[in-house]
Amino acid sequence: MKAYNAFRTQVENIKTEKDLKDAHISICRAYSAYRISYEQFMELRKMMISKRAEKGFSWGKGI
Repeated sequence: MKAYNAFRTQVENIKTEKDLKDAHISICRAYSAYRISYEQFMELRKMMISKRAEKGFSWGKGI
């Protein structure tokens, strides 16, 4: 839960496309290492998708 909360904060604070990429990589690595659950991963993914759309970033359309 600690990792999930840290990633949630990271996603909420995305300001640049690089921040989005860094968050995406970190979250995927944590999921692969079983530090966050599938449900948490999907929630963070939804947050990243909405943040990407909100900021108008071109990168990340496939996430």
